[in-house]
Amino acid sequence: MPMASTFDTLKFANRLKAAGVEPKIAEAHATAEAEIFAENVPQQIATKYDMIQVEDRMDNLEGRMDKLDGKMDKLEGRMDNLEGSFIQLENKLTIKLGGIMTAGIGIIAALLVIFHAG
Repeated sequence: MPMASTFDTLKFANRLKAAGVEPKIAEAHATAEAEIFAENVPQQIATKYDMIQVEDRMDNLEGRMDKLDGKMDKLEGRMDNLEGSFIQLENKLTIKLGGIMTAGIGIIAALLVIFHAG
């Protein structure tokens, strides 16, 4: 990962000297500015390259999230189908149970008629 540039004390001092500042004063200002820069600016500053990498990672994550959305949609569809199957099964069981109960009541009624008649 490329590092951000640091404060260039020589360049700063030379600019001050070119502007007419005495060399010792220019160098003292450059040293003071470098200390301020070191204390107040984060050691690692994001570069344009870093930002491009972050964008690429975000694009990658976005693509992966889109795939997950598609999988979730398929899963929801399958769950809806399963729910429909359970409803059909419940209806069939209700009908069968009703038939069994009707047959049972019929058998009991027939037995009562047979044993009461005899």
